[in-house]
Amino acid sequence: MTPHMDKLSNQRLSRLDKVLLDIPRSTDVTAWRIDGLDLWPLFVTVIAGLALHIDIGYRRGRIRVGSKAWQAAIHADYRVRPSLARLFKRRHAASPRIITNQLPDAILLVGTRHHGRGIGDYHVIPPLDVPSLALRAAGQDTVQWLIDAGSDDPVLARLVQQPTSGIAAIMNDIQAKALNGPQSLGQLNDMPGMRQSLVEIGVLLQLKPAFLMMWFARQVDLMLSAFRSFGEVFDQQGHPKTLVIVAGGYWWSAGLSAAARARGTAVVEIEHGAERPCALTAQGQLHHFSRFNTAPEALVSWSVQDRGDPRFLALGPVGNLLPALARAHPATAPGHRTALDQTICNQEAALAKRAGSLQREVLISSDDANADAWIADLVRRLPDDTFCWIRRHPAERDRPLRGADGLDPSGYDIELASGVLLPLILSRVDAHFTRFSAVTLEAAAMGVPTLATQPYAAALFGAHVPPELFKLMDAETDIPGELARLPHRQTGDRRQPDHAPDELVAFIQSLAAKNVPSKA
Repeated sequence: MTPHMDKLSNQRLSRLDKVLLDIPRSTDVTAWRIDGLDLWPLFVTVIAGLALHIDIGYRRGRIRVGSKAWQAAIHADYRVRPSLARLFKRRHAASPRIITNQLPDAILLVGTRHHGRGIGDYHVIPPLDVPSLALRAAGQDTVQWLIDAGSDDPVLARLVQQPTSGIAAIMNDIQAKALNGPQSLGQLNDMPGMRQSLVEIGVLLQLKPAFLMMWFARQVDLMLSAFRSFGEVFDQQGHPKTLVIVAGGYWWSAGLSAAARARGTAVVEIEHGAERPCALTAQGQLHHFSRFNTAPEALVSWSVQDRGDPRFLALGPVGNLLPALARAHPATAPGHRTALDQTICNQEAALAKRAGSLQREVLISSDDANADAWIADLVRRLPDDTFCWIRRHPAERDRPLRGADGLDPSGYDIELASGVLLPLILSRVDAHFTRFSAVTLEAAAMGVPTLATQPYAAALFGAHVPPELFKLMDAETDIPGELARLPHRQTGDRRQPDHAPDELVAFIQSLAAKNVPSKA
C-alpha cells in the first residue's frame, strides 16, 4: 500500500468502528434473533473482519477480497450451490462423531492447528497449551478439539496435551447441512434496522447493501447449522462443565458457544491479538458481551489493563507464559523422546549459536496478508552488525521470501526463528519490526519496542502499548539511528509476564462454579 492508501484505510476503519458502536444506540440489536440465537455478535465480527481483509489487500488464492471477481464468486456460491444440492437431492450420511467419554467431567478447549507451530518434536499451540497445562497441573481434566484437523491428522500425535480430536469432518458436515437447509436471508431483510445499518456500512466498504446482506446471511446459516450439530454432540456424549474457545468470533464459535450455553456450560474465550474499538468485548459497548447467547460469558484478554469486571481477565499475551509453565511442570507427551522443557533449553542454545557475535539482534515478524516483500528491503536498511530473526507467519512459512536474493545468509535466519517459542526470541532482541502483527503486544509485554511500517498498526495497538514501546516508521526513518538510541539488552534481562497461570485457572474454575454474577 502507498502512504496515501494507508491514510484512507485508517480513516475508513475508524469510521466503521464508530458506525458499529452507534448501531446499538439507534437500533434494538437485542431483537436481532433467529431460532432464539442472537445475531449481533456475529454481525460485528463478520463486518469488522471483512473490512480488515479489504483494507490489507487479503487474497483468497489469487482473488483479492472485496474485488468484483470476489463478489461474483461469493454470489455464485450462495445462489448456485444450494440450488444444485436441492436439484440433485443430495443426501448426507449421519453426522460424524467425536469418540470420547470424557466431556462431562472435563474442560473442553477448542481452537485451530494453524495457531500453532512445529517446535522440535511438538506441534505447539500456545493459546491452547497454556490453559491446558495450567488446568492439568491443578488436577483438572481437559479435552481439546481442533476444528481444522482431521481425525487422522499426524499433528494430533505431536501435541503437548492429550486427548485431542480433530473435528474437520464435523465442520465439513456443518457446512454441507447449511447449504441444504433453509436460508436466513428473508428473515434478515425483515429485521428492523438491519438494512439501514448495511447501507451505512456499504458506503464505507464500497459494497452494495444487498451483497452484504447475502454475505451475512451465509454466516448466519452456518452458525445455525453449527448450533444444531454441536448440540447433537453434547446431547449424545455429554457436555463439558466449561468450554474454552481460542480466538473466536466466527460462525463456528458463535454456534458452538450457543450450543454449550443452552446446556448450562460456562463459555470463556481466550483473545488472540488486540481488540478494535468496535469489538463486542471492548470496553464502552452499550451491551455487555455476555448478554448475547452466541458470545462467550467471559473473556481472557491480551490487555494488561484491568476493568473491574468479574467476567474479564486482563492476563496479557497468553503464549508468553508457556516457557515458564513448561519448566515448572515438565512432561513428555506420549511418543516424544524429549520433554518440552528440554526442547526449550535446546532451542535457547541453538539461538545463541546461530546469532554468533553480532552486536545486536532484532526480530522481524510477518503476517498472513500475502505481503512479505517489505522484509528483505528492511533487512538491507539495517546496520551490518545486526542479526535478524525473521519469523514467518505459519500460513506463509514454507513460501520463499520474496526479494531475499543477495542478502547475506550469515546475517539472518528464518527456519529457526519460525520454529521456536516466541518468548525465547523476545528475550534476546533489542527491537521488533512488523507491518501490523499481534507480536507487537507480545513484544511489549516483555519490554521490547516495536517499529511498525503500517499506520494501521498504530490504530490497532496504540491504545494497548506504552508509547515508549511503539514507533511508526516510513521510508524516511533513520533505522540505524533508531536502533542506536535503544539500549542493548542481554538474554534474560527482559521483563517477565506480570501474570501467572494460576490466575487463569482460578478464573476458569470460578466460571464453572457459576461464581460470577450475570450481566445484562
